[in-house]
Amino acid sequence: MKILKALAFSVLVLLLLINPVLADSSAAQGTVSIVVLDDGKDIYNLQSVPWVEGETVRTAMLNVNNKEPSFKFESEHIDDYGEFVTKIGDSQAQAEEFWALFINGEASDEGIDTTVVNNGDVILWDIERQISPSTELNPSDSGETML
Repeated sequence: MKILKALAFSVLVLLLLINPVLADSSAAQGTVSIVVLDDGKDIYNLQSVPWVEGETVRTAMLNVNNKEPSFKFESEHIDDYGEFVTKIGDSQAQAEEFWALFINGEASDEGIDTTVVNNGDVILWDIERQISPSTELNPSDSGETML
């Protein structure tokens, strides 16, 4: 009987070491949604992605693989800005484009490794075009008088 108790205790300790979420039962848990668009078409629309308090967008995206094994993404680290997504699924941002990140409809200006999400948040990805200096409005073209 002592051997069985020792074995059960060892298994419990091992599980707690493998999964830190189990070790901190006080951490809030819930779900987030991840929606990925390309040319206005849903590539992914994933609901009920597991979430734990303090989790970043990157961690939520890594958790998706448990729910949707075909979900893959690539990213790169940009100094002073953090980690930014370059490819989701088979869709890659082309020249003059980038993957824009929105949390609950609000644009994020941080990388996926620093943007923290909350229970119930909707993470939206959409490819957007960069505005080049040649396409920006020139104040002298607006018809307004410059002083």
